[in-house]
Amino acid sequence: MSNPITADTLLSAMAGHIGEQNAIHSDQLAVELTGSVVGLAHKQRQLRYVIVELRRAGRHICGHPGRGYYLASSTAELKRTCTYLYRRNITGFEQIAAMMNVALPDLAGQLRLDDAL
Repeated sequence: MSNPITADTLLSAMAGHIGEQNAIHSDQLAVELTGSVVGLAHKQRQLRYVIVELRRAGRHICGHPGRGYYLASSTAELKRTCTYLYRRNITGFEQIAAMMNVALPDLAGQLRLDDAL
């Protein structure tokens, strides 16, 4: 039986991954947290769910598919992750707007985050 992935266990593990240079990929992090490779895909989904939960709580968990996850050690690292997340989500909104044949601002209700980033 493997250990569960919780906000507390994740934050504890992330203490060893501060700064982009110490990033860890999701598969490695899931194994580090649970102690098992069995059911790795499910564990990675659990990990992503907990990361979203912590980000929504204001934790500075950064990440990028090519680099892995890490705690921000600078404002620049945090901003890069926020920009990545913004662009990833805008792409999805653009697809929805095109499929629904509406302008993106109409779909998003004039959502504008550029100035916040």
